[in-house]
Amino acid sequence: MAQYDSTQNGQAFNIFMSFACGAVTGAALALFFAPATGQDTREYLQRRSRDLANDVTDRGREMWNQQRDTVLSAVEKGREKLNEFTEQIGEAVEQGKAGYREAKQRMTGGDAMEPITHTGVRGSSI
Repeated sequence: MAQYDSTQNGQAFNIFMSFACGAVTGAALALFFAPATGQDTREYLQRRSRDLANDVTDRGREMWNQQRDTVLSAVEKGREKLNEFTEQIGEAVEQGKAGYREAKQRMTGGDAMEPITHTGVRGSSI
């Protein structure tokens, strides 16, 4: 059992040492390959941030314009359909009026149909 504990402790120590060596190596490489001073890096980040903000603003405007055009197009199509529907309704009303006038003329003219009495049968009365 004692041998198991020492093997487990040895593995944990090896893992810790690998991690520590990797961290030290990474920090050394970061310092060695650092492209600029802190001031230069801050200026670069500020410039890139402004550029990114401008890009986001421009893309937002483009999307707004595209959506505005889509909405305006849909509204225009809606107006056209409404005008077509209004014309159809107007034609139907005119046909109804013409039918009414024709029926009224037949009733008052020589082609008049016999009136329907209260019994619901033409020409009969009680």
